Amino acid sequence: MRLLLHYPYWRQRLRNRIARGLRHYIYAIGLWSAWAIVSIILLDLFGQNGLFISMILFGGIALASLVYLAQWLRIVVLRDRQWEEGAKRETEHLIHEFVSPRRPLPPWNDYMASAELMRCLWQLIHEERPTHVMELGSGLSTVVMAYALEACGNGSVTSLDDHAGYAARTRSQLREHGLDEYAKVVLTRFSRLELDCGVPFWYALPDLCAEPPIDLLFIDGPMRDYHPRIRYPALPILQEYLADNAIVVVDDCHKIDNSYVLQDWLAEFPGLQIENEDGFPRFTVLRFSRSPLNAGDDVP
Repeated sequence: MRLLLHYPYWRQRLRNRIARGLRHYIYAIGLWSAWAIVSIILLDLFGQNGLFISMILFGGIALASLVYLAQWLRIVVLRDRQWEEGAKRETEHLIHEFVSPRRPLPPWNDYMASAELMRCLWQLIHEERPTHVMELGSGLSTVVMAYALEACGNGSVTSLDDHAGYAARTRSQLREHGLDEYAKVVLTRFSRLELDCGVPFWYALPDLCAEPPIDLLFIDGPMRDYHPRIRYPALPILQEYLADNAIVVVDDCHKIDNSYVLQDWLAEFPGLQIENEDGFPRFTVLRFSRSPLNAGDDVP
């Protein structure tokens, strides 16, 4: 409650959503302004007849706008529906190429990690055999990584999520697939952040000291609606929990804010290197070439 009173991040998120919504009304406001100016001119030139002409003009503009809006909505809805259905079928087919689930996987949507990213996580788990995987933001990727760890016969996933609905849904999916032994979802809240990075809050971490060092860190949260650089604190805060030669996988690198975050990490941690420079632009695989705790020290 104190965090909400001192820094109401939900207000910032609400303002961002309102700002994005208002952008769609710019053209409507411009058109209405033009009609108002024309009506004033007609009224000044023709009196009451000018008002009649302006009403006819308004009716024509409104009718044309409604027809255009209906056509645009039909095209957009059909196009999006076709794209979503095609992407969903393709993604689910690709996922089943490397995962053999005991029960049907949850339906894929565009907000989830891509099939290429989940294939990358699957391969990394099989090649690196991590003991402790940390995930920021739960979902279908949690289930896929749990299956990968089960296939390896070792390791576990700890997934942090600030959304109670997503966390409960992922827990339910893990139970349905019998993967509770290999993955757990921790519901966490935001706490005030003392880092001088412009981000005022981040996940309130659970007790990670009792866990093994993090061998694989998958960053897919928190949502960017909270703050453009909300994912930056992940490495500065979690570096003390990372194992030597830890691997960091970052999703949504094609988004401009996240690309800046990635550049800041590479500048701040000299031991951090990109492993998939020729890989997919939507995500990036990083690796610490030496201990993250000593990343800023001089090389002897």
